[in-house]
This record gives sequence, structure tokens and C-alpha cells, in this order.
Amino acid sequence: MPSLYRLFPREVETSHRLSTALDPTAAQTDNTAPVTIDPWRVVTDIAKASRDGLSRSLQWLCVFSRSGVDIPVSTYMQFSSLVTKSDTPLANSLLLVNAAMMSSWLKSMGRHQLQMMFSAIHAQLAPHVLDCLKNNSDSADM
Repeated sequence: MPSLYRLFPREVETSHRLSTALDPTAAQTDNTAPVTIDPWRVVTDIAKASRDGLSRSLQWLCVFSRSGVDIPVSTYMQFSSLVTKSDTPLANSLLLVNAAMMSSWLKSMGRHQLQMMFSAIHAQLAPHVLDCLKNNSDSADM
């Protein structure tokens, strides 16, 4: 997905995202300052809006991580707090863990900070996972 790299530039590139992804002629014909957008804020705002928004945003996070987009650790921490604070399904936690593991696989440097996220999710889910194992059930709605 080549357009993801334009929207989510790598660390070595500029931190500002120009509006050219939205309107390619705007930066060329207009002398005003370029509009900057923060795509991570958009994704986290949608995640904060509702339970369905959280699920959808976590799916996007998986797509981004599998596509090689560099996802900041702070973004993972925001999603971790949303998943651990709210009563979300077990599937949402799994999406978050999958995205973080894929990011760690593609870029391991600096990802040791994610250990705290994994431990918080594990601490929250341990009782549910043990109940599933005791009852021999596979409840995705936990």
C-alpha cells in the first residue's frame, strides 16, 4: 500500500504530514502554509469514540503494522490503556498484541518499551483466560 507511506512517513522523514495526500494541487497553487494532519490522532480519536470504533481502529493498527508503517510506542500505549480500561472483548486485546508483535518483528529497536503493555494486558486477561481453560470454552466476547 504505497499511499500508507505518504500518510505515515518513517522516522527519518519529516514529522509533518502535508495535506497533499488529500489534495495534491493545494500545496502547488496556494501560497498559504500547508495543512498538517496527525493520522495517529485520527485513529486514536475513532478508537475513543465507541466500542466499535476501538475494534475498527485496532484492525487498522494491524493493517498498518503488517504494511511496515512505523507505529510509535506511544500509540500502542494509548491503545493499551483503552483496551485495559474498558470492558472490551478478548478479540480486541488479541488484535493489539498481534499489531505490536508484528511491529516488533519488523523493527525491534526501541520496542522493549512494549513489555509494559504486554504485562498490563496479561494481568487484566489472566482471570478470563484461566476461566476459559477451566471451562474448556472459547469465549471471544470476554
